Amino acid sequence: MLRLPTLLSLLLFCIAPAWSATPGSSAALFQVTVPANGNVLAAERQGLVTVLQRLTGGAIDVTRPVVAQGVDQVGSLVRHVEQGTDGLRVDFDPEGVKQLVALGVVPYWEQPRPSLLFWVVNAQLPVPLIPGDSTTSWPQLFSREGARWMLPALFPLLDLDDLTLVSPDVVVQGLMPPLLKASQRYGDELLIVRGQLSQQGEQWQLQWHLHAGTGKGEALINGQSQGTAEAVVSQTLSAISHYLAERYGKILPLPAVAPAVSGAQASSTAVVTGAALATSAAVSAAGVATLQVDNVKSVDDLLALQGLLRQLAVVTQSNVSSMTGDTVIFTLSLNTDANGFFAALQDQQRLVPADVNNRFHMQWRQP
Repeated sequence: MLRLPTLLSLLLFCIAPAWSATPGSSAALFQVTVPANGNVLAAERQGLVTVLQRLTGGAIDVTRPVVAQGVDQVGSLVRHVEQGTDGLRVDFDPEGVKQLVALGVVPYWEQPRPSLLFWVVNAQLPVPLIPGDSTTSWPQLFSREGARWMLPALFPLLDLDDLTLVSPDVVVQGLMPPLLKASQRYGDELLIVRGQLSQQGEQWQLQWHLHAGTGKGEALINGQSQGTAEAVVSQTLSAISHYLAERYGKILPLPAVAPAVSGAQASSTAVVTGAALATSAAVSAAGVATLQVDNVKSVDDLLALQGLLRQLAVVTQSNVSSMTGDTVIFTLSLNTDANGFFAALQDQQRLVPADVNNRFHMQWRQP
């Protein structure tokens, strides 16, 4: 039997709207094309992993239990899918994906997404620089992998204008003034990758250096990639993406629900403090309560639980303060006392008492 998320995905597959996001836009970061191979659910999972890696520079651990559960239950994050000539195009919900990144506790990187201009020496070529045409497979390989990371990869034309300024020695020695001048025609907001490629048998090695495309061409990072041609390309783009995510990304707060609080509500807010939650005498004037809920086994469970708390009239704000295994600790702002909060919890069928000695230790009931 198909689960509801899968069924919804199949329905969306039939009625998906036109693909509207333009390459490089924020919306495009949450869209991906993957081979369908007759299995829509597997394609959606593969697509979600790609998007998560793209938004974290590959830093997210998709085997981390809470992240793995989100990937497994991908249907709740799919907005629509569409069959294209090159595979299944999947569009994910940005806010849902961001929440999953937050649970992974890694930097979230959305912008900037600069183009990468590759000046690469290959002594095997008649002109020992790789041109941006089809005479070698490198431009196509880098372009395809760059699209996966949402980092456009370019190679120079190597026409008379380029070769007047740039020679293999200029690239190898890192003489930035001529490289910067030659690179200006390819874009304003780009990074320069200069490298030296060599081959032994079926194995390739690329020594590369990443530079700013402005100013004096500041050296940013360098690296070495080796293996098959595909492995060299993958390692290079992965390392550059990881650097950019570390430099420009930020750790997102754990998923939180924060309804608007009126002035009257704020002035009458009460508090239930940490260890004293078992008694109604634990109410003070700070406006914060702690609620422990066990058996929260998936991202869907967490989102449903947050939605439930958001709908409680006595709760003005809800934040996840910690997660350990299937136990979640919430920090809540209230506009009532401990007794009023407990009464509101009692009305919720999916929250059941877990500890007779602490009435604010609950268990999430699975449907």
